[in-house]
Formats: sequence, C-alpha cells, structure tokens
Amino acid sequence: MCLANRRKPLSVRRPQTQGKLEPSRQQTMIIPRRIQSGAPFILATALALLLTSCGKNIPPPINVVSQDQIYYSDESHMTEVDERVIRDAATWRQVWGQITGGESAAPEVDFGDQMLLMVNGGRMDPGDRIQIDRLEHRGEEMVVMYRVIEDCGTLESDVFPIQVVAVERRGGQLRFESQHVRAPHCR
Repeated sequence: MCLANRRKPLSVRRPQTQGKLEPSRQQTMIIPRRIQSGAPFILATALALLLTSCGKNIPPPINVVSQDQIYYSDESHMTEVDERVIRDAATWRQVWGQITGGESAAPEVDFGDQMLLMVNGGRMDPGDRIQIDRLEHRGEEMVVMYRVIEDCGTLESDVFPIQVVAVERRGGQLRFESQHVRAPHCR
C-alpha cells in the first residue's frame, strides 16, 4: 500500500471556552444544509394536504355504538345475505315486514335526522353474528364497515342474524364492506 495515498486521521481542534459550548463552523453549516434538503419534501407534503382538503368539509367517521341499534336477531325471516340503506318510513315498514314476517309494527325512526343501515347475514351457524362498526368517508364515497364474526361452535342448526342500526342521515351512495373474523374465544 502506497504511503502517499494513505489518509491522515482528522484531528479535531476544540477551542478553549469558559463553560459554554460553541459549534464549529463545519457544524453550523451542516445543520442548515440538512434542513434545506428536507424542506422541499415537507413543503410539498403540506401543500398537497392543503389542496386535497381545501373546500371539502369531510365529516369524521361515525362509530356505531350499542345505543344506535334498532334491531338485532338471529331469527330473521330473510334467508339471503342482504345489505341496505333505508332512508324513509315506507321502505322501513316494508323491510320490517320481511325481517319479522309481519309479526309486529316497525320501531319508530326519525328519518328527517336519521337513516338505517341493515345487514342480514343469511344462513349462518349458531353463535355467528353480524356487527356493524362504522360509517366513514373514503374520498367521495361513504363506506359502511361491518364484521361477520364466526363462532367456533359445532351445533347442527342454522341461524339468520340481522342487525339494523340508526345513524346520522347522509346523502349520496353508500358501499358496504365486510370483514370475516373468528370470535375472540375461539383462538
């Protein structure tokens, strides 16, 4: 190895200071360069967020809680999987007749302020259930998110779970999105 090409170790001279630390010229130059190199990315990100949200009044997601539940049963007369948004009393009375077989009057709902979300699970095993969790914005559309919770039971019969919840009335189209999960006690 050629000795002329060998690099000398850098020596660091530290100025004598009386109890205070002062950065060297090299250190003071590094900090602004690092900040400058990240500044365009930070500025572009902030600008993109501002432009995408500018002029849009996107409401927060609606988390469905137990008080919002209008009806839950494992004995729906509807035997097929069905997802619906119900926005008026006439439709609600018709759907209620399908759910219960016309055995009782539909629960009262203020459709001026609310709408109903209904998920019928179709034929399932005992212990399986439907859980509507939330309604959220994704871009310009609304998505109803629900879980199909599968129990670990092995009973030989069928159930037809259905859940109907009331949420704040919203306009526009809604899309349903399901997630199949195992019941926590089955793990």
